[in-house]
Amino acid sequence: MTQQTSQQLYSDHDGSAACAGETATDITSTGMVITSVTDTDIVTAGETATDAVTTSETATDATGVTAHKAPADRATAARQIPRYAPAEDPTRAAERKALTMFRRHLHRIPELDFNLPETIAYVTEQLNKARDLVAESHGEGACTVFSPCKSAVCAFFDRGSQHATAIRSDMDALPVTEMTMMPYASQHKGRMHACGHDGHMSMVLALAQWLAAYFDDLPRSVLLVFQPAEETTGGANDICKSGVFERYNVDRIFGFHLWPDLPAGQIASRPGALLAAANETTAMFYGKSTHIAKAADGADALEACARFYLDAYDYMAQREKEEPCLLKFGHMEAGTVRNAIAGRAVVEGSLRTFSVEMGERCRRELPELAKKRAEETGCACNVYFADGYPPVVNDPALYEMAAKALAAADARRNAGACGQATAQGKVAGQTANTDRPATGREAADCQADEAGKRQAVALNAPQPSVDIVGAPHFVRDETTVLSTPAPALAPVELPDPLLIAEDFAFYQRHLPGVFLLLGTGTGIPLHSDVFDFDESILLQGLDAYKALVMMP
Repeated sequence: MTQQTSQQLYSDHDGSAACAGETATDITSTGMVITSVTDTDIVTAGETATDAVTTSETATDATGVTAHKAPADRATAARQIPRYAPAEDPTRAAERKALTMFRRHLHRIPELDFNLPETIAYVTEQLNKARDLVAESHGEGACTVFSPCKSAVCAFFDRGSQHATAIRSDMDALPVTEMTMMPYASQHKGRMHACGHDGHMSMVLALAQWLAAYFDDLPRSVLLVFQPAEETTGGANDICKSGVFERYNVDRIFGFHLWPDLPAGQIASRPGALLAAANETTAMFYGKSTHIAKAADGADALEACARFYLDAYDYMAQREKEEPCLLKFGHMEAGTVRNAIAGRAVVEGSLRTFSVEMGERCRRELPELAKKRAEETGCACNVYFADGYPPVVNDPALYEMAAKALAAADARRNAGACGQATAQGKVAGQTANTDRPATGREAADCQADEAGKRQAVALNAPQPSVDIVGAPHFVRDETTVLSTPAPALAPVELPDPLLIAEDFAFYQRHLPGVFLLLGTGTGIPLHSDVFDFDESILLQGLDAYKALVMMP
């Protein structure tokens, strides 16, 4: 996901399995998670964060991979990580453990751009398990796993409906050296899932298992899309060009991004513009270098560049009064020595806009400002705008439908919280603010039915616990456990769009789509070398996906 300006790939984009010997955890009557001493991903009861790392400079997990200890200044910057801990029935516990298993395995094997062999192999393996589960009861062809284009993986759950719903996840990581010291830290030096794509994949893999278990209840077909290169060249565009959406009659698409600045488990979005278009901006001025004693004989490229810099900011201040937009420069370079007029100057920045019209206007009028200043100083100039990603704009009608579906899911979940509604016989046939009767899936939200048991089997035990205590900079704070019930699934509506870019925008140019943010509650920035989160928040995303694929 795009965050800051740079000409380098990755710098401007946002974008685990239990090891042998690990065992599942036990949940006590008080809700605390007690971990087997053989599970080296988890600190056993009674250990503190600093106990987790010895006085030596390294810690080793069950795979034998060594995690290097972070510098002291990082270790002292302790972060309190809120833990999302609702009451769980056996099916819910299986989902939570599966999400943790998926995420930690994927976190260990980060890969870049289109070069994703290990990631693709793991994702394909898990999707094939879901496909095989569907085939057992519905025959071959009811679910297919395939690649629509380079380094992409899809799974299609065919209900024979006229249209299908797509769910998207990105797969690529960042060229960042991880400093979390977690036992599930990156095994690939200089690469890290520092933007949450491991979490995105985990939610969609868990959804695949759920779709397989509740295949008969699905009102329409579902296409799961795992794409490469979100952090670099926009792999979403390749997916759109592949024709896969036309082939399977997809008429809507949804996606999530983890968001550190939101409370743990909170979902947020907005109709219309959500994230910005990003266009890397370069203005180059060409003059004539002379000694400053003969400045009149030269053409000062630095002066022209500096005047344009100020003009551009004044211009954008006027545009911001019309709608949200931004242009900021982060790098300027000119001349060779202090006592010579600069013969060349360059200023580099990034333009962010939320509408096609404003983007086109800025890209048309800013070069005119540069040309004016260049001519005044006897210089020439060129202004370049990289294509970048379009703005992420949520389809208003689809957003309204999705918000209602998520609110209805909230009503069903609250009515059946902790199994109370089931005990009172209120689940079967319950409408829960929707215009259709409750399906078998909705009833299963409050009771572990046979389909839930099939799902638990599909999610593969044993799996590691989610309750982790790690390095000093990442401390689980049991005093900030979220209350039950969980945060609402219905999105909190953001008052303003965000000046960050995401290639989900390409999908929304191709078909109606809604992009959602899921809070980690950590405040640890995306792209940080200590980025981490409690996997239990992924349950919220999974629940939201369930509600969205159940929309007629």
